[in-house]
Amino acid sequence: MQDNTRCIDILKCYKINEKGEWHKEFETNNKPSICQRILKFLGWYKCAGDALTNYAINDLAVYTGSKYMYASVGTSSANGTTYSYDDLLSPVMSRVFASAGFISTYNTDPLLPDTVQYTVVMVASGDYVLREAGIHTAITAGYMGSRQTFDDWTIANGESFAMVWQITYGRG
Repeated sequence: MQDNTRCIDILKCYKINEKGEWHKEFETNNKPSICQRILKFLGWYKCAGDALTNYAINDLAVYTGSKYMYASVGTSSANGTTYSYDDLLSPVMSRVFASAGFISTYNTDPLLPDTVQYTVVMVASGDYVLREAGIHTAITAGYMGSRQTFDDWTIANGESFAMVWQITYGRG
């Protein structure tokens, strides 16, 4: 599930006349609406794109993928601030290495991926009804960078299971 958190950068360019009045010439807009795209095509809407935010978004994805490298699962579905900054509310089993890869989700430049995608494979050390998962900076303690809760997922002792977790950075 993706929320509305976005990275927004807008550049507005003005000309200043002899009276000191500012008149906007154009602004950057990397996600123009369909109406704005039509107006731009017709020459009635001035806007430009930029590359800097694409680089910054890529840096965030790469940073996240290199800092948060371990996954955990737990049995609580409680929301709110009942969990800590370093662990799930009811963790079970040991944390495992989360293999990070990078993909372009909304950014069309494959050289600047905006998404870190974790692949996690675990083997259940008991019978569990899993309801939460987390991504962490360390195999024990450290910080939890993300937590998700979900409906009951029954896992039997010795059963292998996998999770694919995507964290996408984008523009507003």
